[in-house]
Amino acid sequence: DPFDVSPYGIAVAKGSGLTEPLQKAVNKIIANGVYDNILLKWGLQAGAVEKSQVNMAVS
Repeated sequence: DPFDVSPYGIAVAKGSGLTEPLQKAVNKIIANGVYDNILLKWGLQAGAVEKSQVNMAVS
């Protein structure tokens, strides 16, 4: 059993222009089920998020 779970993230350089395209791409694979399949394949479902967010704080 996991000791602690936190959502996963993707780091990009500030001002690179990648934030919006990555967010849209992640939300698309969440919506079409690919995201869940990837997490299931690697046993990472506990770190899943419902939608992509920018600078999502985890406390």
